[in-house]
Amino acid sequence: MVEAAMDGMEAYLTTIIPGVTPCLSCLFPEKPDWDQRGFAVLGAVSGTLACLSALEVIKLITKFSQPLLSQLLTIDLMRMEFAKRHSYHDPLCLVCGSRSCSENS
Repeated sequence: MVEAAMDGMEAYLTTIIPGVTPCLSCLFPEKPDWDQRGFAVLGAVSGTLACLSALEVIKLITKFSQPLLSQLLTIDLMRMEFAKRHSYHDPLCLVCGSRSCSENS
């Protein structure tokens, strides 16, 4: 799964492969407090993120280059800053950790 999200001028992108990379619950263990009114996003931000997401899918399908496995690309388009952060795989995660199989059985 190629996961992409944005809010305002900020965005993130990562690739999740079950059993290989941390899941979304590992990356974001707390439920976000969503703004009930929605969120503002410029078309250029969603377009930029869509292009980066498409490149990530192409890398996965063709194996042309290394995708963002166990990495979270954070994007601040206000400052034009891009950073790759290593994601943490929680061994006790209820979704993908060692406890997930025993508790879901």
